[in-house]
Amino acid sequence: MERAMEGYRKERKWALCAILTPCAAFVGAQVSCGFREVAPKRARIQRRADPDLGSIYIEPMDVEPSFAWSRIAEVQQRLRSYTDLKYNQRPAVDNPALLWWFLRDRRLDVNEATEKLVKCLRWRRAFRVEYLGPDMFVKELRSGKGYVHQHPDIAGRPVMVAIARRHSIFHRELLESSRMCTWMLETTLQKLSMLEPPRPGDSHQEMEPEQALGIFDLREFSPLQADLEVAGFLIEVLYNYYPARTGKVLLVGAPDLFKAFWDNIKPLLGRYSKLADFVTVEELRHYFHPGLEPPEFASASATARRGLGALGGLGVGVGSLGAAVLAGCWAQRGRARKI
Repeated sequence: MERAMEGYRKERKWALCAILTPCAAFVGAQVSCGFREVAPKRARIQRRADPDLGSIYIEPMDVEPSFAWSRIAEVQQRLRSYTDLKYNQRPAVDNPALLWWFLRDRRLDVNEATEKLVKCLRWRRAFRVEYLGPDMFVKELRSGKGYVHQHPDIAGRPVMVAIARRHSIFHRELLESSRMCTWMLETTLQKLSMLEPPRPGDSHQEMEPEQALGIFDLREFSPLQADLEVAGFLIEVLYNYYPARTGKVLLVGAPDLFKAFWDNIKPLLGRYSKLADFVTVEELRHYFHPGLEPPEFASASATARRGLGALGGLGVGVGSLGAAVLAGCWAQRGRARKI
């Protein structure tokens, strides 16, 4: 694990690190492709009415089955020389949904998709992603700086939440922060669909979302949250290893300090900056059914109904009790391993 982290530091492109704020942690790659122009499904139109929910699926989706499977076959052919590469204990070459995910991320380019997938699988093995557990970052978990919300948004997407004011460059270990961020992404991925490639005769039925909503609470943002190393790690991970899995990012309550900084870094993000919206707490609530928003953004009446200290509003990662319980469960299951 230490070697993997050291390799990451050496290979990282410092141009990415110009984005010095944790908000970049959730700016995943939304891919749009002009391969085939089609009318959006009614469900998508309804969901994008108001507010602008962003995307729910990775495009392109409406691809002729024969063409899609020909591309998948080409990726499989290239992967056969990498017999040791697996995804969740399953050979990657035998996972068409995984290949279809990376193909769509790379606009159906076989060479680019294969290269990116191989890089992802090698990183997962080096970082031992499948063995990560809460016992490996208890301090980070206890801080409540990030979690996966218990409830989805109104589009049905799982929700990742980061609280900027609870993070400090002086009170974190890079390895633990990196492990927690990766574990949160894995937890979110388990709540998302990994769509199978289209087959002849498939009907256009409503599908579960394959993209998440990211929320960044920027109230009380200060230079202490401009963590160069964690931000660089997250940008690298989201772009290369969880590509296109974020459909929208909400930047909540950003102070002038952050907004001035955003004006400088926005050009560096290119089209991905369009994923982000500056919103108020009240505007954020429109993304959730009443009373199901993350507790940090609940109205006074909703907070009173929930009661103080309600851990039920958080899916993963808040409170010392929650951290201790989770860590204990993993230890009892014999999964406390040194990496």
